Amino acid sequence: HDHVHVDGVIYDLSASFYSLTYHANTTDTVNNMPKGSAFPEGTEVDVLFGATRSGHQFMGWDKDADADPNGTIDYPAGTAAKIVMDADQDLYAIWKAVPVIDPEDGFTKSVDKTSAHAGDELTYTITVSNTGEADAEDLTVTDALNADLTFVSADNDGGYHEETHTVSWTVDVPAGGSVSLHLKATVAADTAVGTVIGNTAVMGGASTREVSTTVVAPDSV
Repeated sequence: HDHVHVDGVIYDLSASFYSLTYHANTTDTVNNMPKGSAFPEGTEVDVLFGATRSGHQFMGWDKDADADPNGTIDYPAGTAAKIVMDADQDLYAIWKAVPVIDPEDGFTKSVDKTSAHAGDELTYTITVSNTGEADAEDLTVTDALNADLTFVSADNDGGYHEETHTVSWTVDVPAGGSVSLHLKATVAADTAVGTVIGNTAVMGGASTREVSTTVVAPDSV
């Protein structure tokens, strides 16, 4: 037999066959790596995408393992591409590091007093941690103050917006580092005993963290 059927395609066995090989181009775990194969000379083959790697964006496939992820890629991700099998072909995954802020541990908030008297000052600490290999830039963090709180100060260029009673920051978090933001506010003098003062921080308009302080009688600790 000089022909063979593979997946509904008839191949001429007398033709030269060339291999298409995909390389993860990293020792990290890569999911959804496409499998290569051998094809007859001249065959147009669809380039397969979908590879994923934690902490990185897949930029596409390139014949150069050292291609610049910010430059021109032979077969960019998100495109429909074909490769002509006129020789053995090696395609290397090109990765770009991205910031990684864990949804649980990468954004935390605390308050220095869970019980307080009317008139006490509270200090809120918000911490954003980036475990990725790339800096996180221009992250927005906002903190809407409870009506029972009076704004005192915010570090790291936090801006207080009186009309919305909100403090906002725009921060950069270096790769492998963290940034802590501090906000001070005073419990209003006329706040009733038993009032629970909630306070919520929001990062990137989506992730939220809330803490609360209960107002207690003046003779309570």
